[in-house]
Amino acid sequence: MENTKIMSDDSEPETIQSISEDNTDTEEDIVIDSDEIEQENNNDADDEIDEDSVENEDGRATLEDSVEEKDSEVTENVDIRSDKGIEEETEKEIEEGEETKKEKGEKEGATKDDEVDLAIIDVEEDEGLDLEAELSKLQKAKKYIGGFWISSSDMTENQNDPQFLAKATLRELFVYSLFLFFAVLITLGQINGQSSALTTQWRNLFTRLPSVTTTRHFWKFFEEDLVDGLHWETLYNQGRKNAKFRCPTGERATKPCRLSPADRNILYNNVMLGVPRIKQNKVRNDSCIASIPQDFREAIKVCFSPYDDAHEDRGEFLPLFRKYTGKPAWIYQPPELVPGARFQGKLASYSQGGYVQNLHYTKKQTANIIDELKEQKWVDQGTRIVIVELTTYNANVNLFSFVTLVFEFPPTGGVMGNIEIEVMNLFNYKWSQDFQRMGMEITFFLFVIYYLIEALIEIKILGYRYFLSFWNILDVIVITTALSYICITLSLFYVTTYYLDAVLNIAYDYVDMTIFRILYRYISYISATNLFVSWIKVLKYLSFNKIMKQFSGTLVYSSKNLSGFSVLFSIIFLSFGQLGYLLLGSQAREYRSLLTACYSNFRTILGDFDFDAIREADRIFGSLFFLTYIFFVYFILINMFLAIVNDSYIGFKFSVISKKPEMELADFFQVGVDNIKNMTGVVDRERQVENAIKMAVEGDGFMTYLELRENLKHSNFGDAEIEVLFDKLRSDPQYNNVILEDDEVEGLESMYETGAGGLEAFKFNRSLNEDLPVKRSVVKEVETRIQDLERWMIPLNTRIDLVVQRFAQFQEQRKKRISKKLRI
Repeated sequence: MENTKIMSDDSEPETIQSISEDNTDTEEDIVIDSDEIEQENNNDADDEIDEDSVENEDGRATLEDSVEEKDSEVTENVDIRSDKGIEEETEKEIEEGEETKKEKGEKEGATKDDEVDLAIIDVEEDEGLDLEAELSKLQKAKKYIGGFWISSSDMTENQNDPQFLAKATLRELFVYSLFLFFAVLITLGQINGQSSALTTQWRNLFTRLPSVTTTRHFWKFFEEDLVDGLHWETLYNQGRKNAKFRCPTGERATKPCRLSPADRNILYNNVMLGVPRIKQNKVRNDSCIASIPQDFREAIKVCFSPYDDAHEDRGEFLPLFRKYTGKPAWIYQPPELVPGARFQGKLASYSQGGYVQNLHYTKKQTANIIDELKEQKWVDQGTRIVIVELTTYNANVNLFSFVTLVFEFPPTGGVMGNIEIEVMNLFNYKWSQDFQRMGMEITFFLFVIYYLIEALIEIKILGYRYFLSFWNILDVIVITTALSYICITLSLFYVTTYYLDAVLNIAYDYVDMTIFRILYRYISYISATNLFVSWIKVLKYLSFNKIMKQFSGTLVYSSKNLSGFSVLFSIIFLSFGQLGYLLLGSQAREYRSLLTACYSNFRTILGDFDFDAIREADRIFGSLFFLTYIFFVYFILINMFLAIVNDSYIGFKFSVISKKPEMELADFFQVGVDNIKNMTGVVDRERQVENAIKMAVEGDGFMTYLELRENLKHSNFGDAEIEVLFDKLRSDPQYNNVILEDDEVEGLESMYETGAGGLEAFKFNRSLNEDLPVKRSVVKEVETRIQDLERWMIPLNTRIDLVVQRFAQFQEQRKKRISKKLRI
């Protein structure tokens, strides 16, 4: 303790005082420790003395001296240890004091920084509140906008709620009806009612075209029908020498009145755009020499094969003298120099290039050109096709006409004449009602965007499972065709706006409008497909009703049997097609190819056939072919097909009738009617009970008291009325198998919890009244067999009844005969 006092005097007074006040307990602990150490040393010394006991008394003094020395050593050790412990403790306390000062300074600085941070946070919180408000508004708007698509019948989460599903279906049907309404108006609105009449007039103008069968007929048609049909330079009057009336030009009508060049229109109403064009495609003379047998090559020096691009003649055959025709008529023009496109004929597909000659805008010059072509043998054995193309515009009905006169020269000889006419409306926004159509097209475009977004959302959520549904595939087709229709319509509008004026200004050359024809043709094809598929999709919403499901259900029910029947039918049908082609192909036109033979056999099934032509082609084998085909295909296969469909329809209808009552679309409408009646005071309680039972049974096929009570509460039924009604239904055998008691509900819940099969196992156990170890597949197989047996028993019963009736009649007749014999 003295040493500690000395150390405290040497230290600073404030530090010593704080340390002495705080560490009194530590000093006491050190003193106690020193006493314990001294006691232990004394005990050790005593032990040593006991062990080294002295035999004589003289040794006691030495022992006492040794004990005193040991005591002094022990006290010195204790003082040294205590001093060292106190020094270490004081050093630790000093270091801790310095650390506390630093921590206080740091805390004061941290508090200042925290105050600054809190001020910044307050400002940020104020700004964050504004951002959160804006985000909440955006989220609400996003939720509201997204509700347009997520609330559809396919995306709703309440698939088991029939009433909610009916509402979603009706809402979707209403939106789709608007889309279909605009699609119908736009598609049908693009067709001009005068198109068919104009097409008929063009065919009547060239009535003798199909009768052109030889080269002589070909040139006669060009010289007479073509020249007169293209150039209407005079009126219909014949003219008289003493005529008193005058022509529109002012001269007396002594001969047919001539029209001014501006009024020389085909059929007096169709203005010709530019001039007509004649184009020819030929093949070379050596195109089939290699295929001639060696024995005939010396005698046959000329051979022209059917048309093919590889055999096309690209040479020149300029005449020695020409006056009215141009060089392109005698020198081959490559496709890049000939405006237009490839032409698909009946015999082949012909190149865009060829030998080209433009006709004149006057009748006389056109006749001279045709005469020169005829005299210089422009058409020869190598000619495979001659095409006459012209374009007109009828301002009365706002229609363009693209007329193509086709003359194909088959390698067998002769000519095949045909006419192709395309009529279309390029000025879509000319009249006031056309701008109404523009508004409908814009609305239609918005509907397409709506359904496109809906489809993308469903694809994102469902993934590849979206394409497993037939109705979703129809949606994809509708959206794709609608977008294609919009893109091509905009392309046609752009081409018409920026290029049609330049095309119409061409007066003395051929006007090529191939791009307009192609775009308009694609618009017709795509719009027709879009409208057809759109109407088919209506069945999706009508299939909500049980009766509307019979069509699709019958197809699904009979798909397995029809797939097997289709294989059998295809084999027999194709075999008869090949037989007819081989037997009658060279004689009967209806069997000139394998494809036309199959078409003719299919028409025979429908009752459209020419037996006389078949008999004339081959009197024996033709008649035998026809009779065997009628017997096997018409009497057997067609009746098998009808039997399969009829049996499937009966089976599906039986399954629909045997099902529990469901909530149909008509019932949903009836609920709305009942609600309106309730508001007006007119109540149909029986109808309300029927709808409540259907809604309760919907889904699992059973009804509980709570489900019935919840549905009847919407119709303002009281608890007492519901209990009385439930007791009546419980005693009714019609609803006894549908009602679930409370203990059965608990058992069903326990089945779900234990995984004992759930609802299907419950239905099975309830039907058998015991838990039998029978597989579901066996039970279903037995049920289907029983159902098939019941269906087949119906015709058997009728036959048995007929046999019984006939037997009874036979017995009566026998009795009458016996009675007559007895009388005799």
